[in-house]
Amino acid sequence: MKVYIKDNIYPYSKQNVKALIEFYFFKKGMSFVPGNLDFVYENKAELTISQLEFIAENISNHLDFFKDKLSINGLTISNLLKYGIDAYKSNFNSGSLNRKNITNEFHKIMFS
Repeated sequence: MKVYIKDNIYPYSKQNVKALIEFYFFKKGMSFVPGNLDFVYENKAELTISQLEFIAENISNHLDFFKDKLSINGLTISNLLKYGIDAYKSNFNSGSLNRKNITNEFHKIMFS
């Protein structure tokens, strides 16, 4: 399945990551605790800024999916981004069986 990802016209930087988080999470009315976002700022998943934007946009557009699957404590921006990154990278081997199932389901949502 082919997914169109925009060309990178901006570098992957903490400032640009913060802008994506603000746009896709805070400005859309989400008031969740951000959590520890160092893994995103340091780009441990080795993403382009366009890939991170694709992930953030999909999470933001399908927030009800996560609200149905996770407790209120699981609805932090950092946790949602971890699910999104794992789903994007087809990493279904991390965490509990429930986490693996949610990641797999979200992967199908992202790429359908």
